[in-house]
Amino acid sequence: MTEDEHILTGGNVAARVVRIGETVRKPVTIATSSVKSLLDFLQARGYPACPQHFGMDEQGRQSLEFVPGVMANVGTPLSLADLEGVGRLIRQLHELTACFPIPAGARWDVPIRPDHDDLICHNDLAPWNLVRNGDRWVFIDWDNSGPGSRLWDLSYAAITFPPIEPQGDITEIAPRVRALVRGYGLSPSQGDALPALMRRRAQAMGDLLVKGAAKGLQPWTQMYAADHARYWFGAAKFVEEHSQALQDVCKNP
Repeated sequence: MTEDEHILTGGNVAARVVRIGETVRKPVTIATSSVKSLLDFLQARGYPACPQHFGMDEQGRQSLEFVPGVMANVGTPLSLADLEGVGRLIRQLHELTACFPIPAGARWDVPIRPDHDDLICHNDLAPWNLVRNGDRWVFIDWDNSGPGSRLWDLSYAAITFPPIEPQGDITEIAPRVRALVRGYGLSPSQGDALPALMRRRAQAMGDLLVKGAAKGLQPWTQMYAADHARYWFGAAKFVEEHSQALQDVCKNP
């Protein structure tokens, strides 16, 4: 590591992610070429919530735009208006990726099989992947983007952004879920289906960590050791126990 490189903390591969000037350098994955095509497409169409991808550096690492700001999971919790704004950004993303011309031979690194593969999703829409810098809000960490569905992508955001807490109060959480889906603009039928996918997505995350840890795979082993699986299984149980309340707010945002 040179003197100009500064390790960025907070991610699951933080020791290998560095900042150099106004760029972030991180390891290449099997999906890097496809992800670059996706980000180039979004940039060309004026999507405000993604970083620019500059290609590879002299060490063979990805080079992306460094977006200064504060992560959305740090400091003051997102307001209801903020959550609506997140929902709008996700809707705008899906409207664009539904038109994305997937490159021939595209490869993706999607750790959990989605319910459908209607369009390309971010697949990790969470406050720890959203940088806030004044009026510019940017989703980072696109390495696991790939085929999925609108509701599959949104179901993860509907868990992470309010957020769903296993020991939380549904009367406090439900309005926050409502704000997110109101910003997205769900139809009643989509709202009716969303809670079931939220439960399925949370359960799948827990299962991924358990299976990954059993095989000694990273970053799942590290996350399992940090008790993340307990959170996801707890979130799945919370959604199941409060499915009616969540359906009510998702169908009538």
